[in-house]
Amino acid sequence: MICNKLCTKCNEIKIVTNFHKNRRQKDGLHSQCKQCAKIRHAKKYAENSLRMSIDSPEQKRCYSCNESKLKIKFPLRKSANDGLGTKCKDCCKQSNIDLKKEVFNTLGGMICVKCKETEFEFLTIQHKNGGGREHRTIKSWQGVCFDILNDPNKFQSYEVLCANCNMIDSIKKMNDKSLSSKACVRHSNLKKQALDNISSSKLECVCCGICEYNKLCIDHIYPYEQNKLGPRNGWSLYKYIILNNVLGKFQILCYNCNQSKGRGDVCVHKRKLLNDFHRLSLTHQS
Repeated sequence: MICNKLCTKCNEIKIVTNFHKNRRQKDGLHSQCKQCAKIRHAKKYAENSLRMSIDSPEQKRCYSCNESKLKIKFPLRKSANDGLGTKCKDCCKQSNIDLKKEVFNTLGGMICVKCKETEFEFLTIQHKNGGGREHRTIKSWQGVCFDILNDPNKFQSYEVLCANCNMIDSIKKMNDKSLSSKACVRHSNLKKQALDNISSSKLECVCCGICEYNKLCIDHIYPYEQNKLGPRNGWSLYKYIILNNVLGKFQILCYNCNQSKGRGDVCVHKRKLLNDFHRLSLTHQS
């Protein structure tokens, strides 16, 4: 057991009780002692106070990129004095991407262990023994990532899957439970009717063309937060689509494309096409 630790700031060896806890570190302790951390926090507090006095009422300075942006560019935070987070949404998004890449690399690389998909936006973390939803509810998504990084048995408990393989694996686990077999059949029938109501031809992802039934899902063409059209997902959404005329309001996507669209407004396939078209247009102009 470690009794002493070197502070990276003052370069003094101190008792471990003089260090704050930090789950991201291998020894579970912060790299700087409490006294140095207190000095650093006081300095940052003074800098932030100066920034707040300089910023206009409509703007706020991001703690990470140090740029003044409109307050609508910051996530909400009830515990903050101004009700906003210290980082802008762009910096928060980048921090989450960096954290997720670190977890993927820890688990063996950014590749689905089943279908070998390598597109980052399609990949997700699978709990091999189940319980992922409860884990995220208790710890939040970032907390789950920190638990994985600090778990010595991570390779026995977690793996990297694409969203399609993740859903197929979840369906297989549900079908293996005899108590829920009737519910699974009813859910599958409702989903099939809802997909038939949306599609005018064969069932396939409108983005990548995948037609495997278990890989298909229903997507709100316009963001749910904007129009609040029907339930968000699940049984209630299937019943809503079956009972109402929803042509032009929903579309069929595979789980990979749906996950990618949720992170960037459009799927990564379409983004790549748009980037290629923009690159070609610039080449012709030059």
